[in-house]
Amino acid sequence: MIKLLHTGDVHLGYRQYNLKQRADDFVNAFYEVINIAVAEKIDILIIGGDLFEHAKPEPSDIHKARVAVESLKKTGINVIGMPGTHDGNPYIYKLCNIEDIAVINGVKIKCIPTIRQPNKLQEALLSLDKSINILVLHQGLKEAFPFSYELDFETLRALVADTDINLVLLAHIHKWQIFESDKIKAVYCGSTEMNDITEQTDKSCNLITYDETNKKVINIERKYIKIVPPKVFTITTEEELNKVYSELQPDSLCYIKLVPELHGLTEKFYVKAEELNIRLHITNYSVDKEESFDIHEIESWDKSKVLPDIKNIVESEYPQDSDEYRLITALLDNPDGYQEIIENYIGAA
Repeated sequence: MIKLLHTGDVHLGYRQYNLKQRADDFVNAFYEVINIAVAEKIDILIIGGDLFEHAKPEPSDIHKARVAVESLKKTGINVIGMPGTHDGNPYIYKLCNIEDIAVINGVKIKCIPTIRQPNKLQEALLSLDKSINILVLHQGLKEAFPFSYELDFETLRALVADTDINLVLLAHIHKWQIFESDKIKAVYCGSTEMNDITEQTDKSCNLITYDETNKKVINIERKYIKIVPPKVFTITTEEELNKVYSELQPDSLCYIKLVPELHGLTEKFYVKAEELNIRLHITNYSVDKEESFDIHEIESWDKSKVLPDIKNIVESEYPQDSDEYRLITALLDNPDGYQEIIENYIGAA
């Protein structure tokens, strides 16, 4: 048996809310993955793209990644990966000594960088070496997120049907998910940290046991990553503001949505945040805007007539395989679910 650890969407260098502490949190989440790799005595770490937040990372972030990779290789753990949508620069991975292919005890693993055009992605999949066993992609599947995808699971299954691929390791969508048929399993690792306040807090990487003799997956286990869970507050009164202030905890992540008239009372929050190493983010909250956004309260239009016209405009402006088209049409088809649709869209970006 061989053991693989699958991670991705690490986003080193992401200074969320322009806070150094949040940049450090993303680094620490990556280090925890490294610690899991060593503790589990894996054979190979697979990074499914977006190791970095930017295509031109800071030298310090490249150095951190390179040192981590070298520390694993000194213990006999191989590391492979490829660029994603944020860090689409293969040279960065070369600098970190991360290759895009490996053979472990006869098991062939191949990473393909992000390809956003569905037709070109299909061409790339059809041209794969048929002896590959494990494929690594940084792509969106329709079943994982219907507003940002390049293909669906059934198409993926059909495209690799003539190969020896039976495991597809995915990144790009920040939520852990798995899809399977009689021949292949496709699993997302999810991100290692919360890139957006709407994301799930249960972050993890995939520990995979693979039978190199029979070329099949034996087990996929989620190994959870400790992160700083956010505390989210919506504040509309001075009393609520003072209560939150009195309950601030050291080393916490505090996300406050605040009505504009109370912003003048927040200076003490920033002072306390600096004293207690609190990751503090304060943003605007509009009661009027929140209460008025209800499509069903608009009685002056006939939706059965207007919506088809809007859809026609959208179809003329955006390709049907574009993220914009999928998002807008989803909102038009299901206005009741606008909040969940938008939150999911933001979380996968």
